[in-house]
Amino acid sequence: GTGTQITGLAEGATTVQVRQTDAAGNVSPVATLNVTVDTAAPAAPSLALESDTGVSASDSITSNGTINITGLETGASWQYSLDGGTTWLDGSGTQITGLADGVYAIQVRGLDTAGNVSPVATLNVTVDTAAAAPGLALESDTGVSASDGITSNGTINITGLEAGASWQYSLDGGTTWLDGSGTQITGLAEGANTVQVRQTDAAGNVSPVATLNVTVDTAAPAAPSLALESDTGASASDGITSNGTINITGLETGASWQYSLDGGTTWLNGSGTQITGLAEGANTVQVRQTDAAGNVSPVATLNVTVDTAAPAAPSLALESDTGASASDGITSNGTINVTGLEAGASWQYSLDGGTTWVDGSGTQITGLAEGANTVQVRQTDAAGNVSPVATLNVTVDTAAAAPGLALESDTGMSASDGITSDGTINVTGLEAGASWQYSLDGGTTWLNGSGTQISGLAEGANTVQVRQTDAAGNVSPVGTLNVTVDTAAAAPGLALE
Repeated sequence: GTGTQITGLAEGATTVQVRQTDAAGNVSPVATLNVTVDTAAPAAPSLALESDTGVSASDSITSNGTINITGLETGASWQYSLDGGTTWLDGSGTQITGLADGVYAIQVRGLDTAGNVSPVATLNVTVDTAAAAPGLALESDTGVSASDGITSNGTINITGLEAGASWQYSLDGGTTWLDGSGTQITGLAEGANTVQVRQTDAAGNVSPVATLNVTVDTAAPAAPSLALESDTGASASDGITSNGTINITGLETGASWQYSLDGGTTWLNGSGTQITGLAEGANTVQVRQTDAAGNVSPVATLNVTVDTAAPAAPSLALESDTGASASDGITSNGTINVTGLEAGASWQYSLDGGTTWVDGSGTQITGLAEGANTVQVRQTDAAGNVSPVATLNVTVDTAAAAPGLALESDTGMSASDGITSDGTINVTGLEAGASWQYSLDGGTTWLNGSGTQISGLAEGANTVQVRQTDAAGNVSPVGTLNVTVDTAAAAPGLALE
C-alpha cells in the first residue's frame, strides 16, 4: 500500500488484512478488519393508516390517528416530521400515534445502519375523532309559541351537518335508523313524534343523538258552538235577547279563538268562553278557533238582536165611555182598547192589583165585572223586556133600575086609588149621579126631571111615565103611575022632593 489509507473497497462485506515490512525486511504479523461497505440509501418507508375509518378505505380520513410504518431495513432507525420537514422527531417502534384532530402531511424517512438516509415518504392524513350532534328545528312552529314543538307543518330542518357527513334518523326511539337525505325530514305522522337524528362524519365518527319532540296537527278544529247565555225572546231560538252575552263552547284544549262583528273584516281575540257588550240592535257574530298547531277552524255564525230597553207602557182607553163625560171612566160597555203595543210584543193584564197577570189577546180587554175595576196592563217586547204598567180605573154599569113613583098625597077614598087633589108625584129609586125624565103623553115626549118630584099635573086623568139614565148612560125601564087629579068639587044641587 501507499500512504495511510485503503480506499475503493467493494460494496458489501470485506475482510481486510494488513501487514507491514520494515526497512530491515522484517514482516509484521497480519492485522485483520472485517468491513461492510453500504453506500446505497435505503428505500423510503411505507406509510398507512392503521384504520382508515372514512367513507372509503383510501380517503386517509380517520378517527384513529395511528400510522403504521413498514419497509424499514433491519437495524435501521427512522424519523418523522409533522411540519413539512423543519423538525424531525425520532420514531419508535413501527407506529406514529397520538395525532390530534386536524389535517397532516406526515413525512417519514429511514436511516440504515450505514447512516444512509432514505427518501422521504409522505402521507396526507385527516384525523377527526368526534362529530357534533346535528341541530334540529321545525321549519315552521305554527303553535302558540315558537318553541312549543306543535305544528301543522311536519317538516324538520337539520343543521350542523359536517361536510361529507351522512346522517340518520329514527322515529321509534332508536330501534330503527333511516338514512336521511338533504337537510330535512318530512312526512311525520299526525300526532306526537319523538325525532332522533345523528350524523356520521367523513371519519366515521357517530355523533351524539339530537332529539326533538314534535306534535303534528294538520287537521283544522271544528267550528266552535255559539249560543245566547239567555234567549229572552218569545222563543228559546229566535236570537232576540235583552242579555247580549254569548257562550262559546267546543273549544279545543290549548286553542285560542277570535270573533268578528263586522262580517270578518276585523277579528278580535276572545277571552274566556264568552262574548259580552254587543251593541243594541242586530248583530252578526262570527267566531273561529285556532288550535295549538295554528290550524284555523271554519267560522261559526250567530245572528243576535240585542234589545235592552223596556218598551213604553201601553195606552188604555174605554172603547165607549158612556158616562156623563168622555173621561169619567164610567161605562155600560166594559171593553178596553189597548194601543201602543210594539210589533212582536205580547201583553198581560191584571184586575187584582198585579197579583195575577193574564195573557192578553188582540188589542182589547172584555168581560169586566160590574162595578169598579182597576185595570193594569204591561207589554213584554220580543226581547223579553217588560214595560212600565199602565193603569185605568173603570166603573162598569150595564143596567139601571126603573124609578119608583108615588103620589105625595093620595087623597082619594083609599090610599091607593090614585085619585088626589094634590098632583105632586114623588120619584124614588134614583141612582146617584143619574138623571131622569118623565112623559105625560105616553112616551112621545120626554121632559127632564128635576129634584125628586113631578108637579103641575093637569086636572083629570094622567098617565105618568118616568125613567132614569144612570151615570154609565144606561136607561132604566119605564115606571108608570096612573093618577087622577081632582082639585075642585061642584056645589050639590038642592030641590024639594
